[in-house]
Formats: sequence, structure tokens, C-alpha cells
Amino acid sequence: MLLNNNIFENIFFELLIINIFGIILTFFYKKISSIFKLYDYPNSERKIHKEPISLFIGLKILIILNLYFILDIFFLKLSYLKINLLFLILINIFYIIGYADDIKNLSPRFKSFLIFCSLLILIPLDQTLIIKNLEFENLYPQKIELYQSSIFITIFFIYIFYNLLNFSDGLNGISITVSIFFILALIIEKKSITNVELILIIALILCLFLNLQNKSFTGNSGISVISIYLSINYIYQYNVTDLIFCDTIFIIFFIPGIDMTRLVFSRILEGNSISDGDLNHLHHLLMHVVKKEFVFIIYILITIFPYFLSKLMDNNLITIILSLTIYIFIVLILRQKRKKTYI
Repeated sequence: MLLNNNIFENIFFELLIINIFGIILTFFYKKISSIFKLYDYPNSERKIHKEPISLFIGLKILIILNLYFILDIFFLKLSYLKINLLFLILINIFYIIGYADDIKNLSPRFKSFLIFCSLLILIPLDQTLIIKNLEFENLYPQKIELYQSSIFITIFFIYIFYNLLNFSDGLNGISITVSIFFILALIIEKKSITNVELILIIALILCLFLNLQNKSFTGNSGISVISIYLSINYIYQYNVTDLIFCDTIFIIFFIPGIDMTRLVFSRILEGNSISDGDLNHLHHLLMHVVKKEFVFIIYILITIFPYFLSKLMDNNLITIILSLTIYIFIVLILRQKRKKTYI
């Protein structure tokens, strides 16, 4: 799976084929969106766009990942067959769930039921996809063994990450740039890059241009396929390398994660359902001080900050406390700005 000189030509050919195919798909995004009815309609109060927008991005990411894993299974064989098959099955199942949610607007309970059932059946099939212990870089001195709870904690982590990425989606550029950051941070931590990671980064950058031009949204289908790939890849890399730690992962996901946590508790305290949409996300608050087209830049800078801070300090606890303090300060300031806007 790692790039090396012996397979450089095959990898270059794979990258070339997959990315050319991705570019060709992009040229036909309107036709593809029409055939599969891939549109996000402005049919609720929390939708701020006025016309139907294509949801092509999710399908493109799915096709590119499918093509990569199929080529690897039958030709390159850089990864274990079982791992490739599990990745392949999971990204397709999650895309189908997301696609059905985009088209039929599935109930949160039913969608969660499908996600949990899929994970409970497939994740135990390979031990490298199960979190068996929690090891920290400097937040806690001892490794915490999970024993019988490992499968449930693994599934909970994947489900939380799925929702974390979903909560960050709402304005153009945010979910895609955040996903690119998550991939780059993982590459930095394990000090290596896989060809699938490189392919996905290139695909996401190309999708970003479509998204910023308001030609296509990520949608639930896109968020689903990206989130399942990223979450199980983090787990896999955590298990097979000794370079990635739980506190580092927590810091990487900190801003989208803490924003999701704030929104969940806020909805509970207000007597609303956790799944109810609103305009209280960090990116919505940023719209009161920054033009909508530039919100994703500020959002990704805020998201990157805790990880950047962790590289300057040797204490992850202090990094988390400082990041939380800064996040709370930013949210309070933005809420005040919103009140003044409404006045």
C-alpha cells in the first residue's frame, strides 16, 4: 500500500487512470445528476440555497474509491484482500444509505439502525478494524485496554465521526476542506502516504472547485462515503502503526467535534430533537462576520489551529484546554454579532 520504487510505474498508471476517469466524470456531472436524480432541494428552513443543486460529488468519490480498490484487488495487490473487500463493501453500503437519505429523507432512527447493523456485521470480520486499546502520546501515561467493549467503542467512534462530518457540512467548501485536512494530518502522523490517500486528496480538490462554484453539494451520500472511509482508515492506521495516538486524533477532530457536542446539548436543553436542523453551527455563526463565500477559509483555519498548536507544545492537555477556551471565546463573540445583526 505504501509508495516505493518497485511499484512506482504501476502506481503512476493507477493514479493517471483514476484521475483522468474522475475528470471525465466531472464533465458529465449534469447528465449523471439527472439520470440518478442527485439533487438537493431547498425544501426546509435550514436550506439557504434557492434552487436544486447537484449531489454529484458523493457519487464521484464513490466511483473513484471503488475503482481504486478493484484495481488493487485484481492487479496491484498492495493491501490484504480482506481489508480491501471490507473497505469496498462499507463505502458502498454507506453511500447507499446516504443516497437513500438524500432522495427519501430517511428518519434519523432508521438511518442510525442501518449504520449500526452494517458496522456490527462487517467490522468484526477483521481485527485491524477494531480498537482494542486506547494509547495516548502524553495525555495519559498508561494504555487502556478495552477488552469486550472494543467492538462497541469502535462502532461508536465511527458513528460519532459520521455525525461530526455531517454537522460540519452546510456551506460550500467546509466538509471537503475539513476532509482534506483529516487526510493530511493522518499522513503527517504516520509519516507515509498511501496511493489511495493521494488519489482521494486529488479527487477532493477537484470536487472542491465544483462545490465552491455552487455546482454540486457533498450531500448525505458524499458525507457518508467520505466519513466511513476516513474513520476506518484512521482505525486501521492506528492499529497497524505505532505512530498515531488517541489524544492526537482527538485534537485533529477537536473543532468539528466540540461544535457538534455544543449543538447536541443545546438542542437537548431547548427540548428539541438531536436530529433537528438549525442555523447555530459554527459556520452559520461565521456568516455574520464573513461573507458566505469565504466562511470555509475561516472554518478550516479554526479547525487546523488545535493540531498546529499541538505541534508547538509538548502537552496535549494544555493544547486541548487552550483550544476549548479559544473555541468558546469565538462562539460567544459570534453569537453577540448575530444578536446585533437581528437587532
